[in-house]
Amino acid sequence: MTAHKRLPSRRHAETFELTVGGLRYVCTVGRLVDGRIGELFLSNHKIKQRRRYERARRGRLQALHHHRVG
Repeated sequence: MTAHKRLPSRRHAETFELTVGGLRYVCTVGRLVDGRIGELFLSNHKIKQRRRYERARRGRLQALHHHRVG
């Protein structure tokens, strides 16, 4: 294992989106002066997607219930 090196306060970074298994991710890669990866941040919006799915599901169930009762 290599020794920890302090990252410069300003460094080149790129951010991009990707989709894996139907989930959307946002990835930010920070690079050192020599081009090596110094840090990587990965976040996904699964919670928001799950909430959206649950709202749509509840709406379909309510519509089905009203159709059967009505």
